[in-house]
Amino acid sequence: MEKIKYLLLVTLSIITCISCDDDSEFGSGVDQTLIGFSNSTQDLSIQIDETQDFEIQINSTTLSDSERTIIFTISDLSTLDPSFYSISSMSITIPANEFFGSTTVTIQDVVGNVADPETIILEIVSQDDFVTGSSVTTTLSVGINCPFVYSEIPEGLYEVTQSDFGDFFGDTTTTRTIELGPGENQVTILEGEFPIEGSDPLIITLNDAGNVIAVNEDGLAFGNGPVSADNNFPPNFYLLGSSEGTVLSCIGRFELILNYSPFNGNVHSFNLKFIE
Repeated sequence: MEKIKYLLLVTLSIITCISCDDDSEFGSGVDQTLIGFSNSTQDLSIQIDETQDFEIQINSTTLSDSERTIIFTISDLSTLDPSFYSISSMSITIPANEFFGSTTVTIQDVVGNVADPETIILEIVSQDDFVTGSSVTTTLSVGINCPFVYSEIPEGLYEVTQSDFGDFFGDTTTTRTIELGPGENQVTILEGEFPIEGSDPLIITLNDAGNVIAVNEDGLAFGNGPVSADNNFPPNFYLLGSSEGTVLSCIGRFELILNYSPFNGNVHSFNLKFIE
């Protein structure tokens, strides 16, 4: 499988003032301490099947003669699947006589089915011995950097990860075979969308960015199988959907948006993931 780089950008969203008494663990003889996530931006490149660590720091503007512990949580607004990352500790300890403390976020094999960035949002938890005022958060944005190269699209067996109309038809065929061709920047899905409905191979045409710009409109999509016979569905042929689908060549992902003719107005997703 081709390598892929994933870009991790960390954005500091808020740093707020913390008011403490002189005798609090954050005070150490001063009336006010600034506490916040100290990294504003950070890049992380990761290859498929590799795991890398990213250090997250919280800093204080003052020193203390005792260690200070800041607890944080993962916001419900986070979008990255937790199976792609782990955090070594959900609290950060700033050692005595130090300004900084850290924890480690481990990112592994972030692939997903979309090129849009996913996020991990961390929030500092208010404690009795200090207050945060407005919420102090940091957002880790994990995106896919996957330049499209037609010749690098993997040929072979693909798993169907989403098939909106296939689910309706009760399609039990969970894999498809994909080949490059027959024409320039074209890809053929040999079994088509619905094998049990007698579908023809689905041929998609891509532009230089990997966006789907055409399908074989003379290809039978469904209408020659048991579901069509039982429901009096006429033969229907492939149409491109209302928005472009995308092919991620470096990891073998197909995200297709299709429609039918004459059974029009049924825009649906048909997504596939390379297996072998």
